[in-house]
Amino acid sequence: MASKIERPGENEYAPFYAGYVQRVPNGDVFDLLACQSDTLCTLLAALPAEQADFRPGPAEWSIKEV
Repeated sequence: MASKIERPGENEYAPFYAGYVQRVPNGDVFDLLACQSDTLCTLLAALPAEQADFRPGPAEWSIKEV
């Protein structure tokens, strides 16, 4: 059985990363990662081709290329 992994405590990461850690929803990190890929696929499937092919600059990648 897999262990449940919760959000780290404030003493477990550098203060610089606090904003990133706070953006992660409460709950089991493994469960969040599993549903995150489904959410991303749904989001990208709804993206118009014009946006998927858009490059912000000449040497930049489009969402489709990433």
